[in-house]
Amino acid sequence: MGQTWVAPRANEVLNFGDKLGEILFDGSAESLVELLAIPVQPNDSIQNEARLCTDARPMKRKVEDDELHNLVFNNLNIEDVLNLSLTNRYFWSIGRKHIQTYFMSFLGPWAGENIVCVGQYIKAGDYPPDMLTKDEEHELSQHQDENRRLMTLFDFTREYYEEIKGNVSYSRMLGSDRSQVMDTVWPKASKFYPSDQPWILRNLTTKEFVRSEPISLRPEYIHGPNIDFLGFGSSISMEYDGNIHRENMEDEWKDVSEEIVQEIATIWESECGSDWRQIICQPR
Repeated sequence: MGQTWVAPRANEVLNFGDKLGEILFDGSAESLVELLAIPVQPNDSIQNEARLCTDARPMKRKVEDDELHNLVFNNLNIEDVLNLSLTNRYFWSIGRKHIQTYFMSFLGPWAGENIVCVGQYIKAGDYPPDMLTKDEEHELSQHQDENRRLMTLFDFTREYYEEIKGNVSYSRMLGSDRSQVMDTVWPKASKFYPSDQPWILRNLTTKEFVRSEPISLRPEYIHGPNIDFLGFGSSISMEYDGNIHRENMEDEWKDVSEEIVQEIATIWESECGSDWRQIICQPR
């Protein structure tokens, strides 16, 4: 029997799909904590951060300036808050608190809400007294299922309420906002290595280079400078003195890709046999 936690005023549900006894012992009930816990502003966001401001303005700054800039931040959307905060250390010392406040606004969304655990076999009209307003009770009484029976609270919430999925903590934050914040303050390294451009390994001493296409066992294995199973690392291991760079070579450089491919094939075949390509492409 599936169980659903319902916050009627928020029009949201958190589905578990297990029996209540299973929820209690498998740890899944802990996700309710993130919905109910009221966040506290981190101490590091309210400490004096004058030591961070040495590169942008004098360490002794007027309190009125901070108050004025806080008012500016208060009237910016999250994208502009991020952009302004990253211009220098002084604005970061102010903007960081506003970024944290933005995140906090999405935490504990069910704090103070009426919530109830509803089972699949609950009867119509069965819910705690005073949990619903008169208007909500009237609305529930007007809905029927496909068999023209009054809908239970369980059926009604699954039909009309929004289900919380994924990251419970930031369930109400727009996906675009969440992605934008994380991409700015904690970007993935792959963001700085475009996969839609060719990459080469350069030997700065001999003025030779190796292209990614011949090295890779299949074109779909290439992800920018990173290549699945067998990549530039194999070339570097063969005492290649250079760096990996986007392809933009002048005439004096020599393409030795095919030579390196032959050397790699010889080494791997001696180790694994003639079917070495199939062997190294097996899931690890």
